[in-house]
Amino acid sequence: DVSTCPTEVVKNTSTVQDNGLFESEQNTLAAGSEEDEFGLLNTTNYSSAADLSDDKDENEQLDANKSNCIDFAAAERNDEFDGPDAYSQLFISEYYELYFRCFVFPSTSHNDSIELYGDTQNQEPTVPKVQLYQSDRDLMMWALTHKKQQQDISSLLHAVDEEKLISVKRELVLPCGVAATARIQPTSSDVRGSKGTILFNTGSPYSISEGQNLLFCISNRAIYLIPDFVDAYSDSRRFPSSIPSDAQFSFGLWPHAYCRHPLKHLRKISFDGYGFQRLTLFFKLPGLRQALYAQPENDLMSAFDYTYVIFTFDQQHTIKMLQCLQEAAKEASPNDVDDLSSSSLVVENDNSGTMKAIARTLARANFTDDILHYQIVFQLWDNNDHHARRSFVLTNSEVFLFIETYAGDLSGCTLEGDISDIRYGDISMRTIASCHVKDIATVSSAKDNTKMVTIAFKSQSRLSWSSSAWLLKCQNVDNAERLISDIRKVLST
Repeated sequence: DVSTCPTEVVKNTSTVQDNGLFESEQNTLAAGSEEDEFGLLNTTNYSSAADLSDDKDENEQLDANKSNCIDFAAAERNDEFDGPDAYSQLFISEYYELYFRCFVFPSTSHNDSIELYGDTQNQEPTVPKVQLYQSDRDLMMWALTHKKQQQDISSLLHAVDEEKLISVKRELVLPCGVAATARIQPTSSDVRGSKGTILFNTGSPYSISEGQNLLFCISNRAIYLIPDFVDAYSDSRRFPSSIPSDAQFSFGLWPHAYCRHPLKHLRKISFDGYGFQRLTLFFKLPGLRQALYAQPENDLMSAFDYTYVIFTFDQQHTIKMLQCLQEAAKEASPNDVDDLSSSSLVVENDNSGTMKAIARTLARANFTDDILHYQIVFQLWDNNDHHARRSFVLTNSEVFLFIETYAGDLSGCTLEGDISDIRYGDISMRTIASCHVKDIATVSSAKDNTKMVTIAFKSQSRLSWSSSAWLLKCQNVDNAERLISDIRKVLST
């Protein structure tokens, strides 16, 4: 996905500069992508779908006599917090859900909201105060004008069915695929073995892509992936940037979104049924060709596939998020016959994918052992500040620690045999350590941190009394207790 981004927003000043392309997207464009193919636009006029083809300067001043000309950069720059005065001194990072509800997603019932779009007959705006990439903004505005192209855009923006916030939470998100990783670049870390040493391949360390902590925002129309807060403040915010952790409500700062994906284009959600540790979202967005959005299935142009793995780490949280997304997707297109919308949302249990990944990494033609426990944990080592994400698997006879990667996440340690018939987000594993259940000596939780689990193994040498252990950190106490309980059940039998 290559798209222009909004201008640099300088709060409380009159300077606005064109920021061009996001760095990762500049690299993609430099590699040979063509502007026409990806629909590079710089428009602010959305009075009809055909107007999307007009190249306009996004820095153009907002004309009060043209209600359909929208300068979102200027709107952000000139905006002020219009919520209750009692909230003005609260820190956004501590009360971000309240901030999103009272400021970012304004309601038509709130009479103090700012007027973004010129003379709108005292109606309040319903477009969320989130700064977007131009292509995301184009798709959002095109959807508003698609069914009523002859109607003025200002009346559509203030329709009764305004966009409403459903939830916003901090989540660990890993993007997969060319389009998603161009927007959200995964962080890379060295792969560590069971003893904490870095693993090498022909002199170079293996690398694995890690997820980023993002604000995962769900509305009744779309999902937003927003950078988490940072401990820095500047009068000038370059898109896309985080909101400073010490920013107060009174600053009236807009969140910047890496992505906004309409829920009508959410095609599938997969989850692991063994431990409900993650959700994988599959979006198929339409592409833009000559000011028209092509239906993804009609082969007129390639659709953009955006895939995200969300590490939920908890069964209750996973199920709640899954239900929330299903309900929001249904509300986004209840009886929508739009050519661009998904006919149905597929929810898939990906247990078979997990089993295939284990069979491949163990070089077993058919892995048929019962998986009694599956959990994503973090392995730690004594006197070591490093930690590593692991997949812990317990069967009737063995325990395993795997590295878990996902197709398209840019990891450098994926098995070559997994490249034949994969799709973005498919799971791949590498074995880090394994042991027979009968060789487990003890399993216990730390007294000072009940989320920490220690699995100690018997010595493998008669000449040595030394033994090895895995120090695993679970996401919460319930996960740790369940892991200990399942291991002890197997040991008792």
